[in-house]
Formats: sequence, structure tokens, C-alpha cells
Amino acid sequence: LRWKTAHEHIIEAKFTRQAIEKFVETSKIELRDEAEAMVADLCRQNIPLIIFSAGIGNVIDIFMRKKFGKMPENVHIISNMMVRDFNEEGVVTGFREPLIHTFCKNGSVIKRKRSFFNDANTRSNVLLMGDSLGDLNMDVGVAGEMMALKIGFLNFNVDTLLDNFLDGYDIVLIDDQTVQVARNIIDLVAESKSLHFAASSTSCRIEAVEEQQQRGEETDKPHT
Repeated sequence: LRWKTAHEHIIEAKFTRQAIEKFVETSKIELRDEAEAMVADLCRQNIPLIIFSAGIGNVIDIFMRKKFGKMPENVHIISNMMVRDFNEEGVVTGFREPLIHTFCKNGSVIKRKRSFFNDANTRSNVLLMGDSLGDLNMDVGVAGEMMALKIGFLNFNVDTLLDNFLDGYDIVLIDDQTVQVARNIIDLVAESKSLHFAASSTSCRIEAVEEQQQRGEETDKPHT
């Protein structure tokens, strides 16, 4: 696999964390428009965000920490993570298993003891966002029985890939460099949840008042 070959080249080059951090700082990596706000929305709603990547997880980790000041508590990275020596140089010596590539980006590569796994198992819905056909099954094995709404970002080869994207994804966005659609969906779900909670609370209050009034009426009844 080309992933293993790429990893071998990285190990042979004896990259250090300092070098990788410099690469990230000078790179042109950017989040989609409104992605920062979306991460903040999810964190505020206590909704886990799982980032699946067949790339180098350390790069994502460094980028996210620099972008947000620290890793947001709700963000979990599932990717190929480098193993470093415990010396001052911090040279890369290998990668953690299992190898994650485009067509195994799903729950089968997640260790069940991962911090978010119990939380994910309590979820009944997932909003999946991907930009390739290999991303379609990222929800498999992450949680139990769940409903998945899948958003596909089609950025190139539109004429060739559009039909396959439409077959796999529920929503297909062509050359959309934002996460506006996903944010709108999250806002609607959060609003619906808040309304449901408010309605439930109101119902409980009404029942409590009615019960209190009923007790008062029974107390006011004359004794025979």
C-alpha cells in the first residue's frame, strides 16, 4: 500500500516534532469557512466531533491546537499517529497500528477503550461529512443502531463522480468551501431539542400545579 510506503519514507527521514510543527505553521492548511464556529457550536452543545483521516494525525493535532489555542474537549482524531522516541530530539520511529487508509475509515479501526467510545454509543444520530466515496462508511461501527445524514463535498471530477455521490450521500454540495449547510442542520436540531425540553418542562409544571390544586380541593372539602 502507498500509505505504508509513505510512512516508511517519513521514518527514514527521521522527522522530529519540531520539524513537523514548522511544516504545519508554514503550510496552507485551512478550515472551511465557518468551521471554527461549527466546532464551537458542537462543543457548547456537548456533541462529539470525530475527525477521521487517512493522513497523519499529528499534523491535524498540531493544526487544531494552534487554531483553537488547545484541542477542543469534544474533538477526537482517528488517524495515523506517529510514535516518537522519548529523547530530546523526539525523532519519529514508527506509526501506531492499525494503519488507516481511505477504505477502512470506520469504527473497525477504533479501540473500544477510546475516551469517546462510550459517549458515541449513547448517540442515536450522526451527521457525516466527507469528500470522497471512501468516506461514506465512516459511521459504520462507531455507534450502535443510528440514523445517519450524509453530506458529500464534491470538489473535483464533478461530471465523473456526481452520480456516485448522489447514490451514496443524502446531500451533495458541489465546490462548496463552507460548512454552512451542516451548521444550519445542527442549529435546527439544537433548536428542536430546546423546544422539546421546554415543552416537557412546561408539561411537568402544569401537572405539578394541577396536582397541587387537586390536593387543595380535597383539603377544602367539609368532613362528614
